[in-house]
Amino acid sequence: MALQVTFGAGSLVAAGVEAGDIATLVTLGHRFGNWITAEKGDAEFLALIEESEFGILRRRGLIDKLRFQARWGRRLRLLENGRPQRFDGQPVERLLCSSSQWTVMMTCIVAALDEFASSSMVRNICKAFLQRLLSAQDGIGIVQDLIDSSVQIRVNGWRSAATVREMNIACRKIRDDLLRQGLVVQGFMPVAETHEVIDFLYWLLAQETEVFRTSSSDIAAIASCLCHLSFESLTIENFGVSSTRETNCRLVYDKAPLYCSDGRVVADTRQRMACRELSTTVSLTQPEETFSTFPISHETANRCRVAWELGSTAGSHVNLGPCESTGSGFTHNDLIMTFRNKGTSISNQSRKDSGPWRLASLLAIFSTEEVNGGLTEVLGRENPNSLFRIAEFIKGGSVSRERMPESAINEPTILEPFTVCQAFFMGYYYQIFSQVVDASTLEIQTVTGCWGYQSPEFLRRINKHFQGMNGLYSGSDKNLFSMTRTDVLSLIATLYANMDVKIPKGDFSTRALSHQELCVGVVGKRMILANSLVNNCETLEDIFRFVILDCDSGGVPRTWEGLVLTGIPSQFSTWDGETPETESNVVLSGSKEDCTRHIEANWDGLPERMVLCIRYNGRRVGSLNPIHADIAFCMAFIRPSTESATSKAFGPAHSCLLDDFVISSRLVTSGRFDPDVPVVVHMKGNPCLRYAAAAWYSDVCDVVLVNNSLQQAFGHWKSGKGVSSSSSHDFVALVG
Repeated sequence: MALQVTFGAGSLVAAGVEAGDIATLVTLGHRFGNWITAEKGDAEFLALIEESEFGILRRRGLIDKLRFQARWGRRLRLLENGRPQRFDGQPVERLLCSSSQWTVMMTCIVAALDEFASSSMVRNICKAFLQRLLSAQDGIGIVQDLIDSSVQIRVNGWRSAATVREMNIACRKIRDDLLRQGLVVQGFMPVAETHEVIDFLYWLLAQETEVFRTSSSDIAAIASCLCHLSFESLTIENFGVSSTRETNCRLVYDKAPLYCSDGRVVADTRQRMACRELSTTVSLTQPEETFSTFPISHETANRCRVAWELGSTAGSHVNLGPCESTGSGFTHNDLIMTFRNKGTSISNQSRKDSGPWRLASLLAIFSTEEVNGGLTEVLGRENPNSLFRIAEFIKGGSVSRERMPESAINEPTILEPFTVCQAFFMGYYYQIFSQVVDASTLEIQTVTGCWGYQSPEFLRRINKHFQGMNGLYSGSDKNLFSMTRTDVLSLIATLYANMDVKIPKGDFSTRALSHQELCVGVVGKRMILANSLVNNCETLEDIFRFVILDCDSGGVPRTWEGLVLTGIPSQFSTWDGETPETESNVVLSGSKEDCTRHIEANWDGLPERMVLCIRYNGRRVGSLNPIHADIAFCMAFIRPSTESATSKAFGPAHSCLLDDFVISSRLVTSGRFDPDVPVVVHMKGNPCLRYAAAAWYSDVCDVVLVNNSLQQAFGHWKSGKGVSSSSSHDFVALVG
């Protein structure tokens, strides 16, 4: 799993990984920890504490390394050119060949823990587990300091090593299957079970007794994952399909039903659910089944299915996309996104005193007939006092970024209607945000949201967001609601990646646009990135989309909090060579091949910041700040016209192609030659270069970006409508 000295980087190159991506992987591996440095980092850690892995791993024969290599060491999955790619062959097998039993075991353990515990809990478990393993060491104080300072890097390395081998996907499949069987429940395991998890891991690796007994379904599920991941001598009894093999390493699960077989919930089960950390798995193919895994009756589960579908229908009447009221989707703070109401206004004003309308006014972006009608259908027969009690419970509570047991809804009279109400609005918001989330590359079509049974925290947060704290209605138009792209990313991270993070705002008052350190993604167990980081953008809508990925994030620069922040790119100079060709009749064209985009560390600044590197056939053309590029694209973009690009000849104009950028690393502008003659950069079939050029040109001249019409571009030139952030009046049209 480490880069071997004799063939490390060369093996990656031989496997098809580009040199720039390798440099980023290695640098970030040393700084934050990833699969490249996992084994080497483990070896250095053990050397510092003067311990061998054989002294720690006292139970022998848990994993057969040859079988492990045959199963998990033949291919890897990385983010390459913005898309998850699989690499295999002998170079990959050499690269993933591990000589460390310790690294292999901890990689499996972290992969299993990740499915049942939050990231912070995984870190704390690994920290306490290491401390217990090494408690007999001389100079334990120094050892504890080493553990404290390195545990996050070690966990990052093990998690990354599991992800490139797709062990995380295998564990996700096991967890989903256990959920369907009712053997585990939604949510991450309670913090109170930390000690028992550590006891289990210590027994598994460092003791030689035959049996470990537990009544924790989470620990039994973790053991199930470990068995699947190659802990071949471990067997499990009384949990799912018990193994028929006889081994000297057995976990015995004390069968205690999570809830009664007919769905009736007992009081202590509710208390156990209230103590679990917020985490709910949502199937993207059957989202209405989400609540069927909650400890509720069959009747309530059916009501929740109907509520989710009605909420989704109501959400389909809200369009989420770029703000086009100003034509740019940009303010001095951030890119702006707009929620646009396409629903039906409420006609019966008397319904505004009802319980469903009260909930709609608190939790829906727009109170429409679709929202009120759907809520009335699923909650209309409830006691009005119960609905008003739910409304007050949501409105009156403070917003928390974690589950608060004392705020869990336990009142029997409101728990069932609250759960149905929750199902309606989760269907509503997942439908709305699905318009701007691309989950097509996920191997398993499920996501994990930071919300859960009995918990009002997410609904309280929604209430605060859409009651004016983090957004605003567009003047007198109550059918438009605006929010920054950063705030939308924060909500999407909560719904799709179980990350409830606080994302900082940009400082446009003191920094140039190209120097902004704004957030363009979040990295946790999965990562969510702005679409422009990984895909070509040809329309405004493309700029305002996000991509969720389940491949390794080891090559994506980010802060310790998991925020992907932009850095400072290299600067382009203007053209100082010969005057480009002047054409009297310009015909739209483009280069045969487009550029490629690569996420890389900000080498000239902070390496935990990122820039986009633009390459052509491997040759570096330049780099850019994606926030700057996104805004420049929006400001220069003109909606396509209906006329054909070749319907009329036009000229004269200076023309240049992709080769002019690659060879000279200079920008061609009209002011250098003849300000009365515009420059046309031909980019037909080159969307990646067109996106990058919009950013590079926007600092030095007026620029317009059109899809298919030279006449449309020159019409804007003549009218002086080109847009830039410079005082120059040079004009460049980027036509593709």
